[in-house]
Amino acid sequence: MLQTSVFGNLSTLQLGGVVLVLGCFCLAVWLYNFTIKPSQPKIDGLPEVKTNSPFFGILTTLGEDHPTNLQKLSLEKGAPVFQCLMGTQRVVFVNTYDAANEWFIKNQTALIDRPLFYTFHQLVSTSQGLTIGTSPWNETCKKRRLNVQRYMTTPAIKERAGLIDLEGFSFLRDFYRDSQGKYIYPYKYTQRLALNFTAMLSYATRFDKIETPLLNEILEMVKLISSFRSTNNNLQDFVPFVRLLPENERKRQAVEASEKRNIWLGKLTEEAISHKDTRKSIVGDFANTDGKARLNIDDIKSICVGLVSGGFETIGSTASLILLQLVSPNGAKWQQRIHDELVEIYGSVESAYENVLCEEKCEFGVSFIRELLRMYAVIPLIPARKTTKPFQWNDTVIPEGVTVILNAQAANHDENHFGPTVHEFDPERFMTDKSVDVPPYHFTFGAGSRACTAINLSNRILYVILTRVCLLFKVHGDPSKTPDFDYLNYAADRTAQTYWPKEFGIQLEARDEVILDACMSASKAKCTEELGYSIEYSA
Repeated sequence: MLQTSVFGNLSTLQLGGVVLVLGCFCLAVWLYNFTIKPSQPKIDGLPEVKTNSPFFGILTTLGEDHPTNLQKLSLEKGAPVFQCLMGTQRVVFVNTYDAANEWFIKNQTALIDRPLFYTFHQLVSTSQGLTIGTSPWNETCKKRRLNVQRYMTTPAIKERAGLIDLEGFSFLRDFYRDSQGKYIYPYKYTQRLALNFTAMLSYATRFDKIETPLLNEILEMVKLISSFRSTNNNLQDFVPFVRLLPENERKRQAVEASEKRNIWLGKLTEEAISHKDTRKSIVGDFANTDGKARLNIDDIKSICVGLVSGGFETIGSTASLILLQLVSPNGAKWQQRIHDELVEIYGSVESAYENVLCEEKCEFGVSFIRELLRMYAVIPLIPARKTTKPFQWNDTVIPEGVTVILNAQAANHDENHFGPTVHEFDPERFMTDKSVDVPPYHFTFGAGSRACTAINLSNRILYVILTRVCLLFKVHGDPSKTPDFDYLNYAADRTAQTYWPKEFGIQLEARDEVILDACMSASKAKCTEELGYSIEYSA
C-alpha cells in the first residue's frame, strides 16, 4: 500500500530532525511572545523613548529613581507625554500639569480602568481580593466605590469629626510626652494616627500604644505590600521570564506578605464582629444586616483592606512632612502666623482648637496644605490606569487597552503651570496666584474618575494636624540633624511606591501649659469611650 503521508518517505532520523526543527521553531515563537513581544503595538504619532534592550526596555535607564528620571526624559525630549517599553509592557507616561488635566480629567471616562500586574494582583491579592483602588473597572468595583464615597462626603466628614479629634488628641498627647528633653522622629506617630482613623472607620478598633507589636507588624507589612505596586523592584511585572526563575525573592516575599496580612486582617475583623452591637464600623454595620445588605462579605473585605492596608499611607507620610516644613528656616514664622490668624478668627485658642475639626477658615493654613501636597507627591507615580476606549490627544489617537501612568511629581513641578518658583516651598502660592488656585490644585491624590475617594477627608485631617500643632505648641528642630527639604532628596527610599521622609528630629514646646491642658482635657473627655477601643485592652 502506498504511503500518502507527507512524512511517508522520511527515515526515522529525518523525521526526528523535522520534529526537532518544528519544536525549536515553536519554542522560539513562544519565547518571543513571552519575553520580547510588546504587549501593545507602537502608538503612531506619540513620542517614544527607545532603548537597545529587547528584554528590559527603558528599565535599564531609569535607575532607582523612576519618577525623577522620567521627569528628566520628558524635559530633555520636550515631550509632556511619551510612550516606552518597560520590559514587554508598553506604557504611556504623562508628565506635565496641562497634559495630566487633559488625559485624566477631560478624558476621565476613557481612563477609568486599571491594568493587572503579576506581583500585586496574582500573588499579594489572591486571598483578600482586590481593593477598590487596584481593581479593574466593573460593576463590582463601581458598587464598592459608591459605598465608600458615602463615608467621604462633607456631611460624613462632619459626622466623623470625633474620630479626627480622637486621633489628633492621641498623636499630640504621645508626641509631646515622648519628645520631652529630646528630639524624635515623628513618622511612626503620624502613621499610627492615619492607620487608627481607617481602622476605627473599618473595624472600630485602634492602637493606643505606639510600641504595640501588632501595630508595628502592620506598619512594616503595609510598607512591604505597598512596594509590590511600585514600578521599581518588581521586575517580574514587566519582564515575564523572571517569573520562571526558581529563586525569585520578590515572589517569595509577596506570597509571605499576603499570608501574614490575612492573619492580622482576620484579627481586626473578629474584633469588629465581637463588638458589632456596641461600636459603629463598616464591618459591624454589615454584620448587623444578617446578609440582607447590598454588599456581600467580599465587598466589605475589599473596602476595609483598601482602607487599612494602604489607604492611610499618604496621610501618614504627608503629616510627617507638615512637621518637616515647620522646622524649616521659615518654619517658626509660619507657625506663629497660623496661630495668630486662628486666634483672630475664633477669638481664643480653645475656640480655634475646637472649630478646626469642622471648618477650614484659616486661608494660610489651607494654602500651606495644598502647597505641601504639591511639593511632596508622596506617591510620585500614581497607580496605573488602562484606557477603555480610544480618544484623541492633539493629533494622536490613543487606542483602547493602553497602560497609562501619571508622573505626579513631574506634573506638580511643571514650571509652565506653577511658575519659576515651582521647586520652592511657598505656602502662600495658592493665596497669591489665583491661576493655580483651581481644582485639582495638584495631582498627589490622582485625578478624574479613579482619583482617591478620600481627598476631602485627607485634607481635613492634615489641616487639623497643622492647625492644632501650631495652636498649642512651638515646634523645634534638632540642631544637630538638618532635615532634607528638597523634594528630590527628602525620601528615605526612592524605589518605594509611597515615599516617607528621611529621619529628622523634632521637639514640641507647649505655648501655654494651662491652655494646653484645657484643650487636651476637652478632647479626652469627649473620646474617653473610644480610647478604650484599643486592641491592646481587648479581652
